Amino acid sequence: MIKVTKSLIKVRITIHSLTTVIRIEAESDDSDNQMYLVLDLHGELFMINEDDTLDLVLASSTDEKLMKKYDYVMFGRVFKFETSTIKDEEMTSVLISYGGLIMRLTASPQQLKPIEPDSDVYLLLRKK
Repeated sequence: MIKVTKSLIKVRITIHSLTTVIRIEAESDDSDNQMYLVLDLHGELFMINEDDTLDLVLASSTDEKLMKKYDYVMFGRVFKFETSTIKDEEMTSVLISYGGLIMRLTASPQQLKPIEPDSDVYLLLRKK
């Protein structure tokens, strides 16, 4: 057992509200450029249903004009790349944190080549 000798902060808290975080699992419609997505979203800000179709854009920069064309926008940072095998193909996953909401995008290494480690990334989503 670990004994705490010096507390940095000790406080009793009362929860006033909870945030609804949803996790979606999706894949691209393009069978030639298959991508798999796991994404955490704020479910009260962007309401979606199973079988909805979304347009997804990852961008290194954006402007207000472009953001207004989308329903949901987040700003985050790439924090990890992983390699795996899916259906006998080598795949790369990029993990991006959007303020604690995590995205894992898995695709061929060539498809993810434009995304650099430790880079800032905007995620833009729009319902079809």
